[in-house]
Amino acid sequence: MLRSKLSNALKLRWFSALCLTTLLSVGVGCQNESAKWQYADAINQYEAGKTDEAIAQLQDIIDNTSDNDEMKLKLAEMYASHEQADLGISLCDEYLEKYPDSVEARRVRSECLQYLARFEEALNDYQESLAGLAKLNPTQLNNLAYFRTLAKNDLPLAAKQIDEAIREMRFTNWGCRYQVPLTVRCSVAIGLIARHVDQQEAAAKALDQQINLELVEWARKKSNGRQLTALFTAAQFPFDEKTEDRINRSRDVVELSRQSLALLLATRCLVNEDLGKSDLVDNDRRLISQLDFDFEQLVAELPTDLACLEVLRRNATVFLDTRGFVTAQLPWQSEDVHRWSKSLEMDSPGLLASYEMALQDLDLSIAAAELNYLAVRSPLYNRYDYPIEFVEFLKNGFKRTLAVLRYHRMQAHLKAGKKQLAQLDADRIKELGLDPNACLF
Repeated sequence: MLRSKLSNALKLRWFSALCLTTLLSVGVGCQNESAKWQYADAINQYEAGKTDEAIAQLQDIIDNTSDNDEMKLKLAEMYASHEQADLGISLCDEYLEKYPDSVEARRVRSECLQYLARFEEALNDYQESLAGLAKLNPTQLNNLAYFRTLAKNDLPLAAKQIDEAIREMRFTNWGCRYQVPLTVRCSVAIGLIARHVDQQEAAAKALDQQINLELVEWARKKSNGRQLTALFTAAQFPFDEKTEDRINRSRDVVELSRQSLALLLATRCLVNEDLGKSDLVDNDRRLISQLDFDFEQLVAELPTDLACLEVLRRNATVFLDTRGFVTAQLPWQSEDVHRWSKSLEMDSPGLLASYEMALQDLDLSIAAAELNYLAVRSPLYNRYDYPIEFVEFLKNGFKRTLAVLRYHRMQAHLKAGKKQLAQLDADRIKELGLDPNACLF
């Protein structure tokens, strides 16, 4: 079964916060302090990768504690991730008999169903868990899109949901004052973290690709902005409020592209400085100056290592992977269609898809996951911000996450007839000790 994207999105959180939440939610009704602390210890073991021990301990606590409903839901989650999802569903069903309106039980049950490859049922349960919400947050939208794609249920809607999630992500804090698109954030984070794990060459290639894409987009947006202003100026002057607003929005799009390009160039400068490529550094510094940015100030405003790790760990390997996975499943259109639609500014979320578009997200997501796989084993995670149990949880999880991301891209390569590229991803999955098929999880 494919990896539970829901599990990744919800479980990768601060370990200390998890334990505190656990104690507060379960400890109040426990029969004694001993059961409360035993429960916390079981959670510790689970997060540290000792799943067998955690399950055995939690089952023992449940057997000896009457107020154990919430514990059963946690046990169901453990069963799901331990290839015993059928036992997890039984616990959820038992819980739902007592509390039929439980949102959490529906969520956990949807995760169990996904591990069993019962994707349509998983989607239905997850949708029920969200039924009472007026507005969904980016993580919930992401999960819905992923569930929907696994179930092959209304793929255009899945594309719109993940597009909305990623647009919302633009307004979240990422340790930098420039609110640039998610692909730019991830590329910057890849470049900065790569410097700590001796992966500058790979980072430089990823940055080259993203910068080339951004240069094309910046030129297109500037041209469209000038054409739009000229068109309205010829039609009417002075502008009415609606026209002024449209022109301002066009200028904002150009400014966003300018900021994105500047951050990418500053990051590539640092990477190329490490590689001793002074001619490339000088050229990028000139481009930064032409964009009316100061290089030293840009560098000072780049996100910290801690912020970059969070971007790689969550944003790239969750949100970008989902969008790439959805795009890979949609019907593909020719590049001529995309160029025509862009020239007319007809970009519509969920309506355009191609092999190249899928790879843009999947390549970035995999580069981030590979880098995190190295970073979690480096001194970057040897700090007080990351308790040892949390680091162990990440070490255990990254291998499987990386395998599934590779599997998503392998499917895209196969759909495009790129058998050799698909084989490279399959070989990497085998190197991780897993089989490249739909029974990964």
